[in-house]
Amino acid sequence: VIDVGAATARFKDLYLSGGAYIGGTAAANHLDDYEHGSGNATITGSGGGTITTSGDKTYYYTKIGNLVHFQVEFTLTGIGGCSGATQIALPFQSIDYVAGPLRAYSATYTGNSLFCEAHPAGTQVLLKSQSSGNASHNVLSSTTSYYFVVLTYITT
Repeated sequence: VIDVGAATARFKDLYLSGGAYIGGTAAANHLDDYEHGSGNATITGSGGGTITTSGDKTYYYTKIGNLVHFQVEFTLTGIGGCSGATQIALPFQSIDYVAGPLRAYSATYTGNSLFCEAHPAGTQVLLKSQSSGNASHNVLSSTTSYYFVVLTYITT
């Protein structure tokens, strides 16, 4: 019922000891968790082997409540002896299946399309291409590939 601030008289910062209710007073309207950060991405193969990367592998995330937005860009310079998917460690565990787009340049892979996927109780995002029967991501070790991964998922 009471407006705080106005179009020409705004508050600069707001510090709360609890959360804020946005759009109502129900529990679902209570925003009590916001976080953002970055880290160095850990990139491995789900079937073992060696994965070589170069350049910056910094990932960025924003977590609002239990919703996480994750993104990372990296260069893959070689894969040796790997079977299965290339995987990237997530900052928070996924509680359900989720798939997202994957942008790749100069990538050699089996299948007809590239995508990224996280599994329930998963702590990695998998880079995959859909091939007959089994999803896998195979990059030739002599090929340099550039990837941009964006995934939004639910955590606990």
